[in-house]
Order: sequence, then C-alpha cells, then structure tokens
Amino acid sequence: MQIELTNYLVTLKEKMTWGAKQAIECDSMSALILTGDPQRIKAALGGGSAETKVQLNGEAILAGKIKAIEVFIEKITDREGKLVPFSVNWLKDLPIEDGDKLDDAVSAIRNAGNSSARAL
Repeated sequence: MQIELTNYLVTLKEKMTWGAKQAIECDSMSALILTGDPQRIKAALGGGSAETKVQLNGEAILAGKIKAIEVFIEKITDREGKLVPFSVNWLKDLPIEDGDKLDDAVSAIRNAGNSSARAL
C-alpha cells in the first residue's frame, strides 16, 4: 500500500506480523496504569470500582503510535525518488495532515488485522 504525502511517498506493509503486533501491544499497554488492590482492579475491569484508579500515560500512547508506524513502513522516498530512512524526527516533523494521513492508514491496516476471529 502506498500513501502519498506532501513531500514523500510511503510504502506500507499490507499485513501485520505476529511480532509487529506484539511490539505494538507492548508499547500500547504501557500507557495503561492501574493502581489499587489487585482484586479490586480485576473487579473494576469487569464493571468498575471507585477504589481503583485508572490512568493513561500520554507519552506511552505516542510511543505506541510511533512503534506502529515504524513497523508498518517498508520504505520512504522523497519527490526525487531518493530513499529516506525512517526516524522519529522525520515522523514528528511531518505536517499535521501528513502525519494524520499516515496514522489513519496504519490504523486501518491494524484494525483489518484484528478483525479476524480465531477458533479456540
């Protein structure tokens, strides 16, 4: 899959591998912080409890998004066709519209990969 950005053409992997899924989930899960008694946390996850505190770490959420984009990018080329290496700085320096377009494309691939049900 190719995504055309303002100054780049980005080629994305069309499917998520198991290893990529695990890497993304690892970064994403670090965004969730649960504090309190373990039994109450378990109950809160099933229905809620005022005695359990749930927080989200914004930096970890961003790290998960960056990891997802990084593992899905196969190659980046500029307008002259020269290869551009992926870097976090390259990603963060994209115009908002380009960053959102890339994030949406990766999210669509991830969601397609998560929609398949597995028989137990």
